[in-house]
Amino acid sequence: MQEEPSLNSSRVASQTARNSLIGVAFFIFTLLAQFFYRRYFINTLGDDLLGLNGTLSSIINFLNIAELGLGTAIGFSLYKPLVERDKQTINEIISLQGWFYRIICLLIAGVSVVLLFFFPVILGNLLTISKIPLWYAYATFVVLLTSSLLGYIFNYRQILLFSDLQGYKVTVIMRGSVLGKLLLQVAAFLYFRGNPLHAYISWLLIEFLVSIVQTIWLELLIRKVYPWLKTKKSLGNQLRHKYPIILKKTGQLFFHKIAYFVVLMSTPLIIASVLETKNALYMVAVYQNYYVLFSAANGIVMAIYSAITPAIGNLRAAQSSQEYIERLFRSTLSLRILMAMTISLVILYFSKDLMLLWVGGDRYFTSTETLLFSIYCFLQLSRNTEAFTEAYGMFQDVWAPLVEAAILIAGCFGLGSIWGLSGIFGGMILSAATIVHLWKPFFLYHYGFGKSTWLYFRTWCGLVLLLGCIGVVLGWLKEILWGTITNFLSFILIGIGWLLLYLAVACILAYLILPDFRQATHFFAEKAKKLFFKKEEAPVEENSDLL
Repeated sequence: MQEEPSLNSSRVASQTARNSLIGVAFFIFTLLAQFFYRRYFINTLGDDLLGLNGTLSSIINFLNIAELGLGTAIGFSLYKPLVERDKQTINEIISLQGWFYRIICLLIAGVSVVLLFFFPVILGNLLTISKIPLWYAYATFVVLLTSSLLGYIFNYRQILLFSDLQGYKVTVIMRGSVLGKLLLQVAAFLYFRGNPLHAYISWLLIEFLVSIVQTIWLELLIRKVYPWLKTKKSLGNQLRHKYPIILKKTGQLFFHKIAYFVVLMSTPLIIASVLETKNALYMVAVYQNYYVLFSAANGIVMAIYSAITPAIGNLRAAQSSQEYIERLFRSTLSLRILMAMTISLVILYFSKDLMLLWVGGDRYFTSTETLLFSIYCFLQLSRNTEAFTEAYGMFQDVWAPLVEAAILIAGCFGLGSIWGLSGIFGGMILSAATIVHLWKPFFLYHYGFGKSTWLYFRTWCGLVLLLGCIGVVLGWLKEILWGTITNFLSFILIGIGWLLLYLAVACILAYLILPDFRQATHFFAEKAKKLFFKKEEAPVEENSDLL
């Protein structure tokens, strides 16, 4: 097996670690604020209004499909010029991005204006049943849309920081401003506790003002880090002929973008459509409470793994060993399966207790719904191929996201009409299992690594079976010893104790039994040793603009 290439390897490792650690830290702080925020939102403004906001957010996310995946294509195109320190090419690529984003912004704004005229038709029945004034929907939509458009107009250049392994700087601004926003909104809910109208107006104002502050803050950062970056949007039409690869990759990514929306963002709309009853928005709000748990877990996983794509992109641009990158993939896969299984088991065994303590009432899933939701969470959290296919620019399987979306929609509506929410989760599981965990690994190994997919399935099946069996035994132990937990202190102590016990047993047995997990442990131990205990052999110049 070839050794890790030395070119910029120390920088890649240190920057990747920094991006991951800062991302996780800020996400955890934001997550804690999010829990308090949702509790006070529900107590002050109610479940139905929370469900309405979730539905409108889904509509905004759907409109963002117009971005077509251009940002990902731009990021892929920047790896090589960043490694080569080619400022002219970087300026041209970012200028092309700005030109495209201006068109996208106008398109989204135009569609949104038309859509506003149909709000009475789209949301009329739900608003009437929930007794929510129509202007609430208009005001919320405009504020959320404004925040989205600001990113297209001003902050699109942040992609350069991510591709240049400096994404942690964007994280500080984006997560920091969101954290401040949530704290201000909680304070407004407390201050206007007896006046829902004033509380909601305060929520809107804080949402709007923080998006402005966030935009200005990020713009100042870009100018400071890259003072030589001079974009000219007017050259976009000319530059698109110079960089046809960007248009090609964007066209392929469009289909993947649609699938991403359908898989992760459309569930509130599907629930509202399939369960079109008096409590439809209530069920959307209940789902969103659980989705907060998934988003929290996914956010932590992505904070750790989001730095991998630019890291792999930099290594490939530096012509690193293919064998080394495949070894890195299987090592990250082992770690990701461990994290995904641990999180999913915690949701399975502790989510009902948390809902009773957090939001109260009967806002929780049934046992069957919780099990299916946990399986779905595992399938989504353990998807490890995207970071590598993006770094390789492998988006040509445009049929795959269409099939994934078709399976999900057909499964959710078909099974949901029979078994309700459990059927919807069943459709989501079927979609993820078919494309994400069968096709995508084959696609990466066959067309990317040029190796047998058996290496992937050996790691995946072995870990899932072992970790799942351990989870069943310890879950049975949790129910016998503690049952339903009735206070937050007990929940925290028991939850942490169970989590540590599971991780200890799982890691020890996996290390002893599974060679792939043992290799992954050695791999990351080796990286940590090099990162923290050895000096760089070829340090980067201190005055380097890019590196």
